[in-house]
Amino acid sequence: MAPDSTISSCPVEDVEAVLQGMSRLIASAIDRNIPARSTHSQRVAALAASIAERLGLPSEEARRIYFAGLFHDFGKLFLPSNILIKTEPLSEDDWSFIELHPQLGATFLERIPPFTSTAKDVLYHHERIDGRGYPRGLSGEDIPLGARIIAVAGSFDAMTASDSYRASVKQDIACDTLLEDSGTHFDGGVVQALLAVLGCRR
Repeated sequence: MAPDSTISSCPVEDVEAVLQGMSRLIASAIDRNIPARSTHSQRVAALAASIAERLGLPSEEARRIYFAGLFHDFGKLFLPSNILIKTEPLSEDDWSFIELHPQLGATFLERIPPFTSTAKDVLYHHERIDGRGYPRGLSGEDIPLGARIIAVAGSFDAMTASDSYRASVKQDIACDTLLEDSGTHFDGGVVQALLAVLGCRR
């Protein structure tokens, strides 16, 4: 029997299980490449999916955003490791490399059919509502909703995770920071959805 016919005969739930397992394995490889961020991508993915559900997005859209969250830092696998392990402030040249990672990740993902639709969210997850982000300087609703969700989920986790590359802060402080940056850095509606998911009252 041809390999592709074997795959096509597998139950849908088996294919989904394989897809989930391989995706988590790739996410683990991404996080191991970044010091002190052992499960960052998986936490961001889960939180992003919860935000999407809170916003009332269809389950298939929440699933897509979950995978985009898993792979949002995929491009960092292609960056010089000496930059990723730096503990001192990054130079302008270092930042020029760091800012390549959304494009690198998106370029790779758009070639893989199961994840083609996640590429735009990976590409734009460092854009800002006020247009001061990268790589394209998009603003407001020109930024895909999935990317806006990942930006909020990723920033929250970076602030609060015990395995963060910087000192972690309490959840309430992180929520206040996101609120302060609503409308400039982050989408206010997405931030409110996160607060609801977390049970933060503000």
